[in-house]
Amino acid sequence: MVPHDAGRFRCARWKVPVERVAASAEYGRPMAARTKKWSDLTQQQRAGVLALVAIQAVLATLAQRDLGSRTSDQLRGPKWLWRLLTLNTVGAVAYLAVGRR
Repeated sequence: MVPHDAGRFRCARWKVPVERVAASAEYGRPMAARTKKWSDLTQQQRAGVLALVAIQAVLATLAQRDLGSRTSDQLRGPKWLWRLLTLNTVGAVAYLAVGRR
């Protein structure tokens, strides 16, 4: 016996609506996993992304320059580890906050 709503779902077991499958078929993956392209962003969103990238670059540069001017005795932890961690925004903030003596 076929359920009365069998035509509305692509797969009765997982209850995936046909509309969702059809919309995601354009990109070949589920809609929730689709990422936006740069051209899909508004001007305000683009400006926000560029501002965040600029902040990350400034923090990483400040931390790397500061690391270069300090000896290992002036740091909390190994210098190579701080060099690696400061490539990330969180690592750069952590270094500037607690990595220096």
